[in-house]
Amino acid sequence: MNNRGFIDKYGVFVTITVAILGVTLFALPKLMMEYSGTNGWIVTIIAGVIAWGIAYMIYTVIAMNNYNRFDIILKDSFGNVLSKIIIVIFIFYTIVIISSELRAFVEMIKMYLLEKTPLELIMIIFILTGVSLIRGDLRVLIAFNGIAFWVMIIPIIVSMLVSIGEGDLTNILPLIQASNMDYLKGIQTALFAFAGFEILFLIIPYVKNQKESKKVLKWSFLLIIFVYCIAILVTVAMFSTSQTKILFWPTITLIRSVELPGSLIEHWEGVVMTFFIMFYFTTFVNSFYFTADLLKNAFKLDDVKLTTIIITPVIFIVALLPSNISQVRELSRQLLPIFAGAFLIVLPVILFIIAIIKRRDKNEENKG
Repeated sequence: MNNRGFIDKYGVFVTITVAILGVTLFALPKLMMEYSGTNGWIVTIIAGVIAWGIAYMIYTVIAMNNYNRFDIILKDSFGNVLSKIIIVIFIFYTIVIISSELRAFVEMIKMYLLEKTPLELIMIIFILTGVSLIRGDLRVLIAFNGIAFWVMIIPIIVSMLVSIGEGDLTNILPLIQASNMDYLKGIQTALFAFAGFEILFLIIPYVKNQKESKKVLKWSFLLIIFVYCIAILVTVAMFSTSQTKILFWPTITLIRSVELPGSLIEHWEGVVMTFFIMFYFTTFVNSFYFTADLLKNAFKLDDVKLTTIIITPVIFIVALLPSNISQVRELSRQLLPIFAGAFLIVLPVILFIIAIIKRRDKNEENKG
């Protein structure tokens, strides 16, 4: 795919939003109550601002490298050998994240929708469905994101608005009650809930008006912060802090408890669950495509269709390694802070510093 300039501002906005929003939304209220209590929504705002700052830094790095692809930026910054090592580790990290989230999501589907369906069958169907979309091209993926955005956002906002009147808003009090260490842990946990903005490395080189696209980052993160915060606030208002801590999927439990007036829609929770499938699927296909595209470009392979064939069985095998959902969460808690910290924070900062040094050296050469 050599053509540039086919992604508009709307495509950037919806792609960033759907790539970040995922199954984390279902468990985030529980995680934030564990570390930050009723201040979880405040901590989430702080983490969202930090994530937006890092995303803006990534955009700046891409701009300072003439809007080149991620693999080219790494090669120009670290050299051919080291860049390929970084890419391999990054692909491994992405596959682990995709696989763990796939396993967590499939476990949720079995719990609420398909109790008697084999885990492996659900997993295969999701992977193959994603592959069928990914084997198109980036244009197809962006168009899909534009449709999926509305399918995701409308149900979640409707559900939350209906739930507000049924909860007790005094449950979000008191504020400022956790220790400084708990706040730091809460910010770290919430920051990882915004993982996915590395998709910028994939889409920004193909944006029509690259300079204007940086403005879209702000609106994407504002919407994501709003969705996360409203989910935390409404869940706590409905169930209280102590109850939210022991719920496995608080947001799903909240949605299942919604009763529409006059039985407007029968089995509302089932309808919403089918919409919520999109929350995982969009994260899955965007991360999968980015990984397949990066593998193709880094090692000069023919097509994304080939790299998806290579990656697909690896995702399936890794997703089956944990014996239960508790092991999935434990694996995420052990590996996610290390790899996510390295690729979402450390690597962008290093690339940013290198880009500044290279620009300074270039300016000095031009003056000379």
